[in-house]
Amino acid sequence: MKKILGIILLSLLWCNSGFASEAGTIRETGTDQKCFDIFERKKIFEEKFLPKVKISEGIFVTYVGCNKYYDDWSWEYASDTDIGKAHLKAHGKCDSEQKPKYNLMGCHLFSINEIIVWGKDDAFVKKVEEEVNAGLKTKLVKLKTNLDKKQKESANAKPLTESCIRRGTILFTKGPKPYAEKNKNNAVFMYLGCKSSATWGYSWEGGDDLDKVKEKSLRNCLKYSEEKGIKNCHLFSIGNKIVYGKDAAFRAEIEEKLNKKLAKKKKGGADYAQKFLLWDNKVFSKKDSTTFKKLTFNEEKTISEVNKRVKYSANWKTKKIFRSFSFTAEYEDNITVEVLVEYEKDKKDFEKAEEKALFYSKMYGQMPDFLKTYNNKIYIHNDFAEKKGTGNAWVMHKKLEFHTNLINCQNFLGYSRCAVIMVHELGHVIEKLTKVISPSEWQKARKLDKKKYASKYAKKNSHEDFAESITAWIAVRYKSDGINKSDLTKFNEFIPNRLKFFDELNFNMHPL
Repeated sequence: MKKILGIILLSLLWCNSGFASEAGTIRETGTDQKCFDIFERKKIFEEKFLPKVKISEGIFVTYVGCNKYYDDWSWEYASDTDIGKAHLKAHGKCDSEQKPKYNLMGCHLFSINEIIVWGKDDAFVKKVEEEVNAGLKTKLVKLKTNLDKKQKESANAKPLTESCIRRGTILFTKGPKPYAEKNKNNAVFMYLGCKSSATWGYSWEGGDDLDKVKEKSLRNCLKYSEEKGIKNCHLFSIGNKIVYGKDAAFRAEIEEKLNKKLAKKKKGGADYAQKFLLWDNKVFSKKDSTTFKKLTFNEEKTISEVNKRVKYSANWKTKKIFRSFSFTAEYEDNITVEVLVEYEKDKKDFEKAEEKALFYSKMYGQMPDFLKTYNNKIYIHNDFAEKKGTGNAWVMHKKLEFHTNLINCQNFLGYSRCAVIMVHELGHVIEKLTKVISPSEWQKARKLDKKKYASKYAKKNSHEDFAESITAWIAVRYKSDGINKSDLTKFNEFIPNRLKFFDELNFNMHPL
């Protein structure tokens, strides 16, 4: 059962234009002339954005917004070699940070690199993206050449002083060393530029691509060091070992062992389509069709012996008294579900409970009818022990009910992730119903797919494989606009027989 991981930012976009890119990311340009005039008048593009474009090592995108009185405004920008990620980061920060801070009406795409796209149509934006993508390849080659040159210069630079080595050792002990010891299958590199214990710059990075991690660490170290008049950066550590002062053969041996470990790790991951299923894809939106009709309050209800699960790692035996407001949500096709919203003892807040019930009821209405037909209850828990996490979602064995204490579901990707989790858990509900799902036919489909999976988590067992696979099937067959082409290809290559298995069940997919 389960779930799940860390939820990120980003909220629904507002405006009149937008297209889904190959990466599944929505770019929506602004159309509000009054808002645009403010940014033109303040010369934000010339004074704030263009200087950043010139030093950017990727594709630079900006999102801006105004409040409804046009007396306040703000913006965010981001740069990445992947244009989809640049859009997500820029819009996400604008929507999650600037929008609530300045009461913006929304966050709109303003510019890509040195080109203003505000007010332009989808075809224009797409053409700009194609052009900047083509130009990026040439730019990256030049950057790589310059970086190689600086790396050679650093290798021949004056040795670090004793005080610089002490400073580097302190930095190494606080950052890269504990990270490397905790993430033993990752590449971790640290570079240090230093004039004295008081004048230094450094950077360390971790990840599963040795060359990229090493390059990024050096690039960032040079960037931070040059700000302090330091021209060179030295390779200081690899993994949990300080390599500065060691000979080249020692460093090469460590890198060779690390490369073998990473290659083995990548080979092991080649049997699933996505590491975290649909985590970075927008497959559900608040704007999607829902069959939800009405929410009715029933009564206050106290239920004993309800499973308590504030951590994914918690056992299934922990119980609690569940004090709640009970509602009935009604849907098209005569489908109903009881929605139970927990409140803390002596802290009743009916309005907040009703708001939660409405939110999940509408999301539930976006699920295909076959998933709604068999589930009887939705439990919305109020205990969030993992404040820095996302909470969890689960179903209990042989019970037709969905439980959640997920948080941060209101935002752009967060909403989609929560809806994906709901599909996953409702998949667990119907898997147990042998009149609907034939266990033998399901196992036959798994076997025919020859140990390939929709996600890494699907490898855990047949039950999680079922829930992940049915979620992938819904996305591939009915929500494919939110998935990039390469992942769509992987799903069809890796789990074709599972997809066929669900195709042949002829489920009622309304309202998808």
